[in-house]
Amino acid sequence: MTTFLTDSTDINRIHFSSKLNLKQRSEFGQFFTPALVARLMARQFSNLSGHISLLDPGAGVGALTAAFVEQLLANPHNVKSCLLTVYEIESAFIPSLRQCLTECCVALEKIGITANYCLHQESFIQDISKTSLPLFSSFILWFYPCYYQPTL
Repeated sequence: MTTFLTDSTDINRIHFSSKLNLKQRSEFGQFFTPALVARLMARQFSNLSGHISLLDPGAGVGALTAAFVEQLLANPHNVKSCLLTVYEIESAFIPSLRQCLTECCVALEKIGITANYCLHQESFIQDISKTSLPLFSSFILWFYPCYYQPTL
């Protein structure tokens, strides 16, 4: 199984967790999911096929999204495309998160899965409150805690 994606995010997780204000982490609900836990959660998704949309409403540095993509890479079955939609409000995480998303898309493209991402630099809760509930029906998978087209 390809493990480089989640391992990269784990390095960023350790770096940021030591630098952020504990009060702010608590207010924003920043958990910094370790790679082992992210992979355990991602293993819950199996036998996926078709066009996959993943919503990560508090992406942080991308650990859960990276673990999900690793799961797709290990078990691509009949997956045709993958759209990664992530939300993150902490501006310090955005460069690392964008790098993670880019690497995820490139890895998926290399095995023939069309991949794109949409990064929202805002609160998922505030954004979703401006939208009607049918939005939820367009996402088949999401973790709880601008499109990109790679050129190969």
